[in-house]
Amino acid sequence: MPQNGLHGLVGLAAAKQLAPLAPREEAVPFVTAITLGAMLPDIDMYPTAVVFLSGREDLVYAVHRTLAHSLWVLLLLIGAGAVARERWKTGRWICWGLALGGFTHVFLDAFFWFAPLDLFWPLSRLPPDRPLLPVIHLWSGMRLPALWGKPDLLENSLMAFELAALALYLLALRRISRQVNPRCPAAEGLIRWERWAWISFGISFVGAVVLPSSAQKVLVHVPYLLAFLPYCWWQTVKRRETIATWSLRES
Repeated sequence: MPQNGLHGLVGLAAAKQLAPLAPREEAVPFVTAITLGAMLPDIDMYPTAVVFLSGREDLVYAVHRTLAHSLWVLLLLIGAGAVARERWKTGRWICWGLALGGFTHVFLDAFFWFAPLDLFWPLSRLPPDRPLLPVIHLWSGMRLPALWGKPDLLENSLMAFELAALALYLLALRRISRQVNPRCPAAEGLIRWERWAWISFGISFVGAVVLPSSAQKVLVHVPYLLAFLPYCWWQTVKRRETIATWSLRES
């Protein structure tokens, strides 16, 4: 699956392109929702981690890339935005922003990196003997090649890049903050987390070579889920006005 930091970078790019669609007074919630919407479907990584730690790795894709990645969530958000009353105009643009960001997420997930996407959940699982709709899996039948005689090396390396992608996302937020306000002292706080993300990536990249897949998942996902991912999402909300200002600037 594409790393969450990559989804965030695509979300920022989409926010910049789509920001003019909203009234100027709704730009902040709209672009924030687009950026977060591109990242938030991976919130199902938290229950997925519980499933993994419970020893049921066979159920990972019964949780991950299902409900939070489903078409029905996107349609629900679009519908909620469409029926929102005039007095809840901000909520309308939040719903539409989340839907647009979520669309970029599932689009990338459908085409990249060796995992199924349960876009039509739960109709892809009901009835159990003959589901109404398919699970999207463009990589079915393809196995990750072994590199240097190590069957887990490529998978482990892709996991390590989760941390590198979040480091790049933090770098993007820092540069956006600097572009909007060159004297912004708050941007300095991002540097420490960015550096730690690169250090964690380096450690996990070494782990990709020496560790089996199960141990590599723990090495990557403990700091990823408990520290870097929530920090990146929080920084996106915290810097919402800065992101909106940057989005509305002409390139």
